[in-house]
Amino acid sequence: MPIIRDYASTDLDTLYAIALATGDSGSDASRQFLDPELLGHVYAAPYAIFEPELALVIEDQHGVAGYCVGALHTRAFEHRLNSR
Repeated sequence: MPIIRDYASTDLDTLYAIALATGDSGSDASRQFLDPELLGHVYAAPYAIFEPELALVIEDQHGVAGYCVGALHTRAFEHRLNSR
């Protein structure tokens, strides 16, 4: 039975893989990008790294199958990203 749990730093590679596997309107986007990490760099990793308390994953017997990430304060989050 799938469970929803808090994100752990060991999940990061899987978030990248899921972002790419679903990056074409829910379908595999791997043929569209030369850099397979690009979608993860934009849509998953920053949230998981900078606001891990707002990141959840769904896990089943095969491992992490999905994620939900967010930012509490969008402007502060954008500022933090832009100052890196």
